[in-house]
Order: sequence, then C-alpha cells, then structure tokens
Amino acid sequence: MNPTEKLGRPYKAMAYHQRTQAGLARLKLAQAKREKRLPAVLSREEVGRIMSQIGTFHNYVYLKTVYTCGLRLQEGLFLEVSDIDAARRMIHIHRGKGARDRYVPLPESTLELLRRYWLTHRNDKLIFPAVGRSRQKAPVSEHPMSIDGVQGAFRQAKFKATMAKQGLLPFIDPQAWQVTWNVIARPWATLRPR
Repeated sequence: MNPTEKLGRPYKAMAYHQRTQAGLARLKLAQAKREKRLPAVLSREEVGRIMSQIGTFHNYVYLKTVYTCGLRLQEGLFLEVSDIDAARRMIHIHRGKGARDRYVPLPESTLELLRRYWLTHRNDKLIFPAVGRSRQKAPVSEHPMSIDGVQGAFRQAKFKATMAKQGLLPFIDPQAWQVTWNVIARPWATLRPR
C-alpha cells in the first residue's frame, strides 16, 4: 500500500461519516411528528362507579390505596408493613420513579381499610401478598399480587361501570354461553337465566 492510499483511508472514513450523518438529519426532518395526547382524567363519580364494580376485596383495597395515595402500580404492589407510618399518616415509598424514595400522605379511611385487609391475611412482610389459587397462600407468600390480575380487575370493573352508565348490563346465559344485554330498568332480568 503506498503512502497516498494511507492518507486516503481516514479521508474516506470522515466523508462516509459526514454523509451518513447528513442522511440521518434528512430522515429526522422527513419524520411525522407524534401526536401528544393528554391522559384521560376520571371524575369522582366515574371513579366511584368503577370502584363499586370491583369484585374481590383484595383488588378493591389495592386500587383504593393506589388511587387515594397517588401511587404507581408497582409502588403499591411492593408496599410492606414496615412502610406504613400510622402515627404520622404517611407511607414510605421505596424504589419509586428514578429509584428515589419518597413519603406520601395516607388518608384515615385508607389506613382503616388497609388494617381490615391485613387482618384477612396477616402476612408479616407484604401488605398485598399473592393469595394463590386456593386463596390460602397469602400469610406465607413472599411475592406481591400479580400486576396483571389487578389490571384485569380494573379493566373488568371499568367495562361494567361503562355499561351501567349507558343503561346496559351484560348477562351471560350459562346454557348458551352467549352475551345478551338487559336494560337496568329491569334488574330482575339479570338474576335469572332465560
């Protein structure tokens, strides 16, 4: 390889780099801007309707705690008994967003609800332990409830609340395995199969 070819190699590398950077800049200009949407904010009445449709006590207590304290889902799942400061009415949140700890206020009604819920399982460590399929594993569980189960319960309650708001309730006929819709004005229609 002669000396002029050696000088040409860095030049070629620099030219290639400049061409690719210019190409990337043009691609960025050609991209459509993403639409920024605001999150849906529920009114107090809508939250009340959704909470009234939650089927199990442990999901109700969890979602009520997350809502009243303004927690993220993961923060609520990993709450421990030692994180609750009942005297000061505060919750110590570990491993929050950005790996930061923080304190959040704990309303009196939520504290009483958490106490009632803890009496159902008496887990030494977790406030929201996994209950297991037989619902007997909560006192010894080392893992929190499943986030998928909680989100599914919320989606189902939201669906039921939306149907109730529109004046319709689903009725599943066990013999035919099909969904029929009954108007709320006839609540007895949902109690007996057709």
